[in-house]
Amino acid sequence: MNSPYSEKRPGAHLKLRSPAKVNLFIEVHGRREDGYHDIETVFQTIDLCDGISLRLTDSEMDFACTVGELETESNLCLRAANLLRAATGENRGVAIHLDKRIPWAAGFGGGSSNAATTLLGLRELWQLDVNDAELHNLARQLGADVPFFLRQGCALGRGIGDELTPIDARGEWEILIVKPPVSIRTAEVYAALDCEVMQRDGPRTSSALISGLADGIFREICAGAYNRFESVVMPLQPVVARVKRILQDSGAGVAMLSGTGSGVFALYEQPSAAHEAACRLDRNGDLQVFLTRTIRGIVMT
Repeated sequence: MNSPYSEKRPGAHLKLRSPAKVNLFIEVHGRREDGYHDIETVFQTIDLCDGISLRLTDSEMDFACTVGELETESNLCLRAANLLRAATGENRGVAIHLDKRIPWAAGFGGGSSNAATTLLGLRELWQLDVNDAELHNLARQLGADVPFFLRQGCALGRGIGDELTPIDARGEWEILIVKPPVSIRTAEVYAALDCEVMQRDGPRTSSALISGLADGIFREICAGAYNRFESVVMPLQPVVARVKRILQDSGAGVAMLSGTGSGVFALYEQPSAAHEAACRLDRNGDLQVFLTRTIRGIVMT
């Protein structure tokens, strides 16, 4: 699948923005035979982005990151590049630089977004004849959330989250992102949830939320938002529960956990309320606070 186009020379580069996401809805429908869980989730990209720079090299594969602990061989940027290179037989290399802004291990999908952005960027930089379906199949090998970030915007995810249906969401909303000074292991949350699932009243569905998103009705979006994992995470991490309560009391339409946490986000209809809450929370040095908005589609500069 080598490119039919004229090749770019070493030194050519791309600069891309790699956006975060929130889960406006997430329900777990049971454990599968392969050990994964069937879920129903609604993804939404937000305008909080890492920066990724790709520079073409003769054959070298280099990776650097502004956060030292993420500068490893297992980083999803480098894994995505190596996977695409192996799948296409591409001989040229790339130097990747990741400017990390999205809080990691917090439920905002930064690593998955980085992987998808690297795949998209290298398809262009290496000028590869790889179609969207082929890129999607590669993305699935890197993680359940990675395929979503190839299209971004708003989407319903089923299966393990990689069976995607786009949602034509109307409107854009202010979102306040808060990362408490704790991290949560996804495996630990799922393990605790398996016991709790048997006692629940019944599964929630995302239909009300999707209807609200399609109509752009803020109160319906907030009423339909839901995260099953809150029943596990909040008792495990009181600081996360405290941040959620602060956001609920700040004029937000809804405040909730994103993914399996530990990050929390709140939706606001009034920008002034979002700004006031951000200023108030930003005075707490233990919290990472970001004021941002929902976005549609792929962002590239």
